[in-house]
Amino acid sequence: MPEIIKQYPKAQLISVEKLSDMEYQKWMWREMFGGYIGALSILESENKNPNKRYLHFNKSKEYLTTGYGEYEIKDNIITHITQNSRYVF
Repeated sequence: MPEIIKQYPKAQLISVEKLSDMEYQKWMWREMFGGYIGALSILESENKNPNKRYLHFNKSKEYLTTGYGEYEIKDNIITHITQNSRYVF
């Protein structure tokens, strides 16, 4: 069970950028969440990948869960960088 580090009841995915050489057709589903407003949680793995963090963004019945990565909060902007993507909330 992951540990919830921080929750935001209302957040907007401002942008998502492809960083890897992953084939665009496999990566592009992430872009459909751009502009969405929903609940955002920062989570930390306790068992499978201890101390690794990821984000879960939920809008109604649709959701996005990122891969593990590093995040930064600056001026109310959350930037999360994974192996394949950069997410800005």
